[in-house]
Amino acid sequence: MKTVSVSSKGQVVIPRDVRQRLGIQQGSDLRLVEEAGTLRLIPQRTDITILKGRLRKPSKPVSIEELNDTIASRRKVLGSA
Repeated sequence: MKTVSVSSKGQVVIPRDVRQRLGIQQGSDLRLVEEAGTLRLIPQRTDITILKGRLRKPSKPVSIEELNDTIASRRKVLGSA
């Protein structure tokens, strides 16, 4: 656990090692969550490349048409057009 100070402007500095570990850079968006008397900062992930390597490769290549058809059918099942 690390301790940080709050400046007169209400700013805090996130230690470099924590920023590097979490991929937080200048301009990164963070979500602030207040719960049970605590604050949590949650990095907002908008870059899909962070998912690289988390899913196994398909056994056969998937065409864009197959991908779009699958998305459309799942939307129908889930009720979101």
